[in-house]
Formats: sequence, structure tokens, C-alpha cells
Amino acid sequence: MLNLFKCKLGTILFVLPLILVACTNQIPLIYVSIPEGATISEISTGNALGIAPTRKIFEIDSRSSPDSEGCYILEGVAARWASGATAQTEELKLCDGNSGPYAVRLVRPTEHPDLERDLEEAAAVKAARINAYVEFEQEKLRLKRTIGVGFLLPTYSGTKNE
Repeated sequence: MLNLFKCKLGTILFVLPLILVACTNQIPLIYVSIPEGATISEISTGNALGIAPTRKIFEIDSRSSPDSEGCYILEGVAARWASGATAQTEELKLCDGNSGPYAVRLVRPTEHPDLERDLEEAAAVKAARINAYVEFEQEKLRLKRTIGVGFLLPTYSGTKNE
């Protein structure tokens, strides 16, 4: 049997996950609304993706193929604020391979009334996000006390709708 290179099992076990992660067929998208708190949904289906900021993973599969420039074209999204104001992007063009995450920013139209209502909603969304982070950190501390410091603990992702 031809032996191309000698490698220890520990090295293989360390490098293999890194290779697999680098070859994933996913592109993370982060949707941000200004102000925060708009409901983000797909234009074509109307499916809600979440309350901005939120994220979605675009799965590259056999049905997805890049255009002549190597970019993936995704259908657009819409943002709807509590006041009824809306903004949308018709299509998203993702280039540079799988180098994401990509950020998609949707800005509330300034001419729409009830900006104060949307700013209040943004403050509530931000407060909820901060509370979720504090709860996560408290749970992490509780786990450290229970199982000790030598274990890897989860990291905060910032969203619950993945």
C-alpha cells in the first residue's frame, strides 16, 4: 500500500472538522432593519423569517447554481414595521463564494408616519435581546459552578429562530 504521508491520528481528528467546516454548502444571511424590530419576510412566499435583526442560512444544493459571475441570486425580502411602514429588496446577489455572512439592511422610509411607534418597538426589541443575553450568561455561570471550569460551554448566538 502506498503511504503518501505519515500523520498521527490526533492530527487527523483535529484537521478533519476544519476541512469539513470549510466545505459547507451554507451561506449565512443577517437581516437588519433600521430602526430594529421590523418583521422580515420573503417576498415570493410571504414566509416570515423573524424580527430584525435576524438571520437565515441559505442552503446551496443541486438546484442552486451561480450565475456567470459566480454569484447566487436569491429572491428579495420585505421589512414591515409596527407603524405599517415597509421596505424591500427585489433580489439579493451573493458573490465571493461562501465567504458570508452577508448583511442585508432595510431602512424604514422617512416619509411614513408614526416613526415614534417604530422607535419604541426598536427599544423593546433591543431590551429583549439584552435580557436574553443576560439570561444566557447567568446560565453559563451556573453551568460553570456545576460542572467546573475545564469544559467548553456554548456561546451566545443572539437569536433563537435558527
